[in-house]
Amino acid sequence: MSKGLVKKERNLMARLGMDDVAVETVGKQLQDLAQQIDTLTGQINTKVHSLPGIWDGPDAHTFVDQWWPGHQKTLKAAAEAVRGLGQSALNNVKEQRDASGR
Repeated sequence: MSKGLVKKERNLMARLGMDDVAVETVGKQLQDLAQQIDTLTGQINTKVHSLPGIWDGPDAHTFVDQWWPGHQKTLKAAAEAVRGLGQSALNNVKEQRDASGR
């Protein structure tokens, strides 16, 4: 094996694996961010539903009754996707720790 190839393999080996503590931190942060999306969605919902008291007419009803529900659904889906991403990271940490006997 050439000297360059051995050095490349050593560098590659140094980068394989998981820093379980760091990945666990990121997984928890992702779950926290998902909760922030949930909270933000609730705040937006409150604002949107306050509009009928200050805005009336067909455009207002369309905005509140048709536009917002679609966007609310998208935000909820985004929160669930981020929550799932965080859970996946945490699951991988658990599997890594189980495999290494920790």
